[in-house]
Parts: sequence; C-alpha cells; structure tokens
Amino acid sequence: MSFIKKFFSAPPHASKWEFSSLAVSIPFSFLTFIFIIAMLELSHIPVAMLKQTPEYIWKIPVLAINGALFHFRYHIVYLVHLSILFYFFKNMRLLLFVTAGLWTVAITIYSYFVLTSYVRFQGYWPFIVLYIAASVFLIGIIGAMMTRSATLGTTLGAKLFRFGFPIALLLLGVLMHIADFIVFPNVYPTLHLTLAHFTLIVLSLGFALAIFRFPLRFLQRPKIAWTTIAVFAHLFFLCMHLVNSPEIQSANPIYERYTILGQANMIYRDIQHNDGIEAMNVTTDNFNFDSFNKLSGLPKLPSQLRLQDYNILFVTVESLRYDQTSLYQPKWKNTPVLENLQRNGAFSFEWAFSPSMKTMVSMSSILTMTYPSFSDLSLKRNPAFGRLREEALTVAELLHDNGYQTFRVSHNFANVFTRMNHGFEQGFERNKLLCTNPRLATCDRDIANTTIAEINASLKEQKPFFGWVFLSAPHAYYLPHYDNMPSNTEIENFRQEIRYSDEQLGRIIAHLKKTGLEKSTILIILGDHGEEFKEHGRTQHNSIYMECVNVALVIHIPGVRGTKQIMPTSTAYLFPWLLQNGNAALRAAAYKRVNEDFGPMMKTLDGAVITELLGTQRSAVALLKDDLRIHFDYASNYYELFNIKKDRKERNNIFNENDPTAKQMQLLVQKYKGIRKAKERVTYK
Repeated sequence: MSFIKKFFSAPPHASKWEFSSLAVSIPFSFLTFIFIIAMLELSHIPVAMLKQTPEYIWKIPVLAINGALFHFRYHIVYLVHLSILFYFFKNMRLLLFVTAGLWTVAITIYSYFVLTSYVRFQGYWPFIVLYIAASVFLIGIIGAMMTRSATLGTTLGAKLFRFGFPIALLLLGVLMHIADFIVFPNVYPTLHLTLAHFTLIVLSLGFALAIFRFPLRFLQRPKIAWTTIAVFAHLFFLCMHLVNSPEIQSANPIYERYTILGQANMIYRDIQHNDGIEAMNVTTDNFNFDSFNKLSGLPKLPSQLRLQDYNILFVTVESLRYDQTSLYQPKWKNTPVLENLQRNGAFSFEWAFSPSMKTMVSMSSILTMTYPSFSDLSLKRNPAFGRLREEALTVAELLHDNGYQTFRVSHNFANVFTRMNHGFEQGFERNKLLCTNPRLATCDRDIANTTIAEINASLKEQKPFFGWVFLSAPHAYYLPHYDNMPSNTEIENFRQEIRYSDEQLGRIIAHLKKTGLEKSTILIILGDHGEEFKEHGRTQHNSIYMECVNVALVIHIPGVRGTKQIMPTSTAYLFPWLLQNGNAALRAAAYKRVNEDFGPMMKTLDGAVITELLGTQRSAVALLKDDLRIHFDYASNYYELFNIKKDRKERNNIFNENDPTAKQMQLLVQKYKGIRKAKERVTYK
C-alpha cells in the first residue's frame, strides 16, 4: 500500500519539470516516427521500378506521409492526449494514470476493430488475448513513464530499468516494424495496419522516455523540440496540400499496390466498379458450339461420342500448381500417375488456367459453366467466404436430372465446406465430407478409400455416375511424406504433398481398372487453383499471377486418343465442352451458357482467357491473349503486362502506356469491364 501511495503521490519539483518536458517529447517523438515510417514505405517499391521511374522516390513518400496521417489519426489523438495529461495533470498522478489507461484501452479496441474488419479474424481467440495483453502492456509503459527518475535510485537494478527499459521499447518497436515487412507480406492489410498502429505507439513512447533516461540534453531543450515539431507540422501540411495534385496522384497505383499504408486504403472502401465504363451488351446470335470450340483452346471431340455411355469422375486437387508437377518438370518425380495417363492417351494441358484463385469462386465458376463474375454467387468481403445461391444450376443437378447418379467425396479441412463455402452440395445424392479438423497427413487416403466405396455403391444401380472427388494434400500447411524427397523448405514439402495426392489418385484409378469401369469412365483431374510461395510477395493463393492460376489439367476419355495441348484454356470451359456431346437437355443447357455468358466475352476479346479476383476490397482481372497476359487492379488502377512464353514467372512487367501493343491489351481490359458490368451476377454481403 505504501508503494501505491508513493507512486500516485505528487512528484517533487524536479519531476514536475520532467513531466512537463515529457509532455513535449511525446509529440516530438511520434511526429519523428510518422516521418520515418512513411519514408520506409519507399523500400517496398521494387528497385527496378524506382530506377525506371526515379520520380517515385519523392512522390511515394508524399503519399505515404498523407496515408500515415490518415491511418494513424486516432493514434495521433491518443498520443496528443497523453502529452496533455503529462503536462496538466502532473500533480494528480492517479487521475493521470486512470485517464491515460482508459485512453489506452479505447485505442486498443479501435485497432482490434480495424483488424477484425477482415471477417476471418473475427472471434479468433488468440487475437483477442493478444490485444488484451497489448492493452495491459501499453498501460504498463505509461506507468513506467510516470516513475520518477529521482525514485529509481542508483543500484544496478535501478540503472538497468532506467536505461534498459527505453532501449527495450525501441528495439521492440523496430522488431515489430520488421515483422510488418516479412510476416504474410501483401496478404492481410488489416493485420499489417494494426501492427503499424502499435509500432508507432511503442516507438514514440520508447523514444520519449529515452530522451530523459539518457544524457541527450540537446533533445531536452524545449526550443529544439518545438522547432522540430514546427518543421514536421509544416512538412506534413505541405504533403497534405500536394497529395491531390495530378503529379503526385500519378504514383498512387504503385503506392497502393506495394506499400503497407497504400494497401491499407482498401480497408476503408468498397470497390463498386463505378469507373465510368458503360455496360456493353454484345449480340451473340451466331455464337455456337463451333465458335466456342474454336476459341476455347480445347481439343475437338469426336461427333460420335455419346456422353450418356460414360461415367464421369471429376477429381479436383487443392492447389495443384502445374509448374510444380513432373508433368512440367520431370525431375520433381511427383506425379507419376498423371504422367502415365498422359503417356496412355489422356489430354494434358500446359496452359490451363483456373477461373480464379479461391476455391469458392473457381469451383462455382466451373460447376455452373460461366465466368466467376457471372456466377450466382453471394460473397463476403473476403471472397474465400460465400454461398452458391439456390437458383444456380450446377453440372451435378443437370446430370442428376438426366439419368446420372451423383456423389461427392471431399475434404472439409477447417470446416471449409460447412462454415465458409456453401452450396456445393447442390445436385449430389450423396455428400461425404472428411478430414474436418485437423487435416491429418492421411486425409487423402481416407478420401480415396471413401471414393472407392462410393464407386462400389454405384455399381448396384443400372445408370452412369457423376462423382466429384476433392483431394486436399497440397493445400497449406504442407507435410512431408517421403524420405527420398527433399523436405527442407515449404515448396519442397508442397511437392511431396502433390506426390501423395497423386498416389491416392492412382489407387482410385487402379480400382476403376479392377472393376472394369476404366473403359467407361471419363476421368478429369485438375487443380482448383495454384499456390504461391512469395514469388510476388504473397503466400498460399492470394493473387492471380501464374503461380496461383496455371493449374494441372489431365482428361482421359476412353476410346479417344489425346495429346499434349499447348493452346491456353480455362477450366471454366470444361463442362460446356463435354456436355455438348450429351443428350438434348444437356446440350441445350451447355449451349445456353456458351451463348449467353462465354460468347460475349470470347467473341469480343477474341478468345482471351480470363482469370478474375473478386471482392469489394480487392478486385482484379488478368487476360491472356496469344503470348501476352495483362493484369488490371481495380483498386489502384494499375496495369501489368507480361510475355508468359518468355517470362513464365511474370517477373518482368513490360507495360508501357505509350506502346501500341500495350494499348491494344489495355483496350481488351476496357471491353472486358463493359461486358462484366452488363452481366455480373455476383453479390456481396
């Protein structure tokens, strides 16, 4: 009790000066670190881009300073109030401590709400615990700042506290900012922004405290502090005045594409695609299956092929990225089953693209035979969450209504198909969801076993089956399975997971042979999307660069000799392509989608392969025409152009707005936007 009474008692005269000067040092500190944090944003811009456009060196900091003032506005208010409290309530320490503590709790709650504006973080208890701990920690810092220098004494422990605590705070702030650069870069803008919130507070308070615990007398002079504050204030005011000028705004697409503060802008806005582009209605009366087949990049099927004579086994493999399979790189030796299918007459595709990079979006597109933005989808702000609406007509429903028995065997890792992705059960008589949580190393073995059981059950009925099998192994997080394969890095374990899925696929195919169904079963194997390992700064599947959307695709049709296909295609085209050989009802349903959805885009864009990133905070599209693939980001209005035959990894952006080829590709994007505006059916909640 005596310690508490002593702690909250009025300080002696020397400490009054200390508190008053501390009140000046807080704004001095946070203005300094706002400037430093803004300057460091420049390090996110690729060096090659800075060399190519050196004016970014001064334009990006102007945007970053303005962005910092906006994103840190409540934290600036918080630090200003701390400064006021230290100045005016230095003789009422209990009131100072309680008021400062309440402000600290309030600013922590605000940062938590910024974090959880990303719906996936809502209710995540580790974050709740972390933010409570952060609030307690910041209150502890304020308590340490209120500890008077005169009461610390001269013992070794007192000296360690006096000098070590400010150093520890500064080091912590530096480590937090480093973490902001390297942990999940470019993936979770709310996480990066809230980490920046706490970085600013910790660095500012640590530096303010260090000024008085170290012999930095030149910083303790009020004139120097106030002069510095005035300089920063004028600099920041100048940046606020300049930021809306066309000259500065020309760098905004790069700023919002690469920097932490720029990417954070998407938190506070919903992309409505109100960009002045008018809806474009395209007449497709003459667009038929022949037109579709010519532009789809898929091989022509024999006219005598009757779909109703075949079973269809549709196998999707999580994150099956083409260039990490031995179909592309034989030295990986991780897809011997797919290679064997290819050798024995299956179609295999080098340039197959998923419609999107999220399972909810890409599989909705494939199963409803349309582009992602034309799907009957209801998405959350994060497109990983959503529902395929009941009015959507799926391939499973079509086949079921036309004499097929239908079953689905799928992983349900992290409850993805019961908590995040809804509606895929439509049309399936039997739905088996396995491996809910945690996803075990043997999950795909269990899926293969259940698939074999479902195939056996289908033999009891005198009608063909349509089965959708969804293997999970290559999805993060990646586990090693084989001692004779490298396993030192994530991507090496990823290749191991691909081999494990391939092995389980082999067991399913072996059972088809054993039961005699191999000769009457069309087998389609593809990746729902790819996977990235920081090739463009992101992890898992959060972009539409090649690593996320160039997927493996192998199709075996008994009696049809296939070859390796080198024309670009989309996995969204698969079922219209196949169903055109079905009965009249299936053919009519496929034609409707070809004529009404694929036709306008394919006709207007001359067969360009489309990949879409849907969302209200992030939205983008990539169009592949011949060897050129152009990316357009709706949020930043930023273009990138790559020659994927020369630059498969999309590292060298050759977009130049004055180049005629770039202008032609840019025109394709404008046409795409017009057609999308006319036909988009996706809704957001």
